Amino acid sequence: MLAASPHRAVVEKAEQQPPCDFGMSGYLNLHGPHCLEPLTAEQLLEFAEAVERNESIKELAFVGNNLSALDKDQWESLSSCILRSKSITTLNIFDNGLGEMGAAQWKVLAAALRDNTSITELNLDGNDLHQFNKAKWNTFGWALEGNTTLKRLYLKQNNLNKMKAGQWEACIAAVEKNTSLISIGLQCNGFAHDNSYEKKVEGVAIRNKHAIRKAKRAVGTAVKWAQMAVRWAKEVMRQTNEIMDKFLAGVKEEQVRQAEIWREEEEQKAAELAEEEALKEAERAMEEDERYGMSHSK
Repeated sequence: MLAASPHRAVVEKAEQQPPCDFGMSGYLNLHGPHCLEPLTAEQLLEFAEAVERNESIKELAFVGNNLSALDKDQWESLSSCILRSKSITTLNIFDNGLGEMGAAQWKVLAAALRDNTSITELNLDGNDLHQFNKAKWNTFGWALEGNTTLKRLYLKQNNLNKMKAGQWEACIAAVEKNTSLISIGLQCNGFAHDNSYEKKVEGVAIRNKHAIRKAKRAVGTAVKWAQMAVRWAKEVMRQTNEIMDKFLAGVKEEQVRQAEIWREEEEQKAAELAEEEALKEAERAMEEDERYGMSHSK
C-alpha cells in the first residue's frame, strides 16, 4: 500500500475527530522538519480549511516545521486557519526560525494574530527573535494592540540577551500596547541578573493583571448595583401594582354601587310611571261610568 502524500497526510490529520497527539485530545501537532514546507499555497489552504472545520482542535502546534522558509502566499493560506478558527485556544510555533522570516510573511502572521478572537496562549519559543529589527517588533506590537483575548505569551530561548537597545525599546513598546496579557515567559534568554529590559517586559503582564483585577472589581460593583436596582424596581412595581389593584377594586365597587343606585332609580321611575298610568286609567273608567249612568237616567 502506497504511503499518503505529505499533502494528504497533513489534511487527514487535521480531519481527525477528535485529534489526539501524545495522548492529549484536541491537540494537533504537525511536528518534524519540513512537514509543511513542501506544500503549495493551495495545499496549505486545503489543510487550513480542514483545521477550521474541525472544531474539536483546541491546540495547534507547528513544532520544528521551518516555517520561516514559507513564502507570502503559503503564509496567507496557512494563516487563514489562525484567523478564522473559533476553537483553537493555544497556538504553538516553537522552533521555526521566525527571526529569519521576511517582513511580508511576518505581517501576514501578525494580521491573523491581531484579528483572532479565540487564542489565549501563543508560544514563540526558540525562534531566534533577537534577529527582529524595529520594524518587525512594531508589526508585532500592531498585532498585540488589536488582540484582546491573548493571555499568555512565551518568548523563551530566543537569545533576547543579544538584542540592542533600539530593538529592546521596540520590543517593550510592542508588548505595552496589549491590555490582555497576564503572563510573558522570558526564561532561558541568557539575561544577566536584574536585567532592566526583562523587568520592563514582565512589568506589562503585572500592569495588565492589576488592571484586569480592577476592571473585574468595577464590573462586580456595577453588577451588585444593577442587581440592587433590579430588586428596587421590582419592589416599586409590586407596590405600584398593589396600589393599582386597590384603586381598580375601589373603582369597581363604586361602579357597582352607582349601577345599583341607577337601577333603583329606574325602578322607582318605572313604578311611579305605572302608578300614574293606573290613576289615569281609573279616572277614565270613572268618567266612563258617569257618562253611562247619565245616559240611562234620561
